[in-house]
Amino acid sequence: MDGAAIHQATFAGIAEEIGCSEGTVRQVFGDFVESLEAKHKFEIPVRMGIDEIHLIKPRGVITNVLNNTLVELLPDRNKATIIGYLAAMKDTDKIESVSMDMWAPYRDACKLILPDAVIVVDKSRLSVA
Repeated sequence: MDGAAIHQATFAGIAEEIGCSEGTVRQVFGDFVESLEAKHKFEIPVRMGIDEIHLIKPRGVITNVLNNTLVELLPDRNKATIIGYLAAMKDTDKIESVSMDMWAPYRDACKLILPDAVIVVDKSRLSVA
């Protein structure tokens, strides 16, 4: 199996290819993911972005604006989901600003959970008349 094909393979397919059980493949994969997670240090974004992407349905997207990186892809963009995610974050006092579109649930969630963060309207949402 070449490098490109491995990304499309199932655990069962890999197990058959290399001659072991699917459980063994899952265990090795789990150990690998665990080792990656141990190396990863999550940092609270000082400049956070909140937006959405439409993958079958709208999903909330949390980004680190300074690093231009994805922080989290949420199951939906509902106000309760955004509030739950932000409330579970540690050190939210380090978030200085949040960039977002003008959708009220994002703004309301940030005002509730991140009262000291400056809310910045994403410039891509503005138009000049």
